[in-house]
Amino acid sequence: MAGLARSEGVRGVVGQAVDLAHDLGLPVVGEGIETLDQLSILGALGCDQGQGYVFAYPRPVAELTASLV
Repeated sequence: MAGLARSEGVRGVVGQAVDLAHDLGLPVVGEGIETLDQLSILGALGCDQGQGYVFAYPRPVAELTASLV
């Protein structure tokens, strides 16, 4: 995702991939989102869901389980 905020060409390719997935009836998950700029761009391109450090860093299972209770 690093080039997404810097390159119009990268945004174009990602946008076409998102459009293709939607045309096929598939949801789109953006992976590796590290910045709010990337999140904003992917949202504008129609990405349905996202995952990455911008949301949370990986955590040990025990810690994660405890936070869900």
